Amino acid sequence: MAAQQATEDSARKKREIADAERHLGEDPSGRDAARFAAGWLEANIRNRLDVIPIKTRKYLEVAIAFLKKVE
Repeated sequence: MAAQQATEDSARKKREIADAERHLGEDPSGRDAARFAAGWLEANIRNRLDVIPIKTRKYLEVAIAFLKKVE
């Protein structure tokens, strides 16, 4: 069961990366890339709050806030 979940997570991450790479060339301002990065970080932080150290989580929250300002 855990192996299947890991495989699904890996496939999902690969799709997300491919989508992001595809969109990078379409938006010269980089706003779409920033929006994608902020959303991706937020989703991963929410899903893994129990394993992310508090100090690291704070750095990630600052990065998300910065990316949202770029939007």
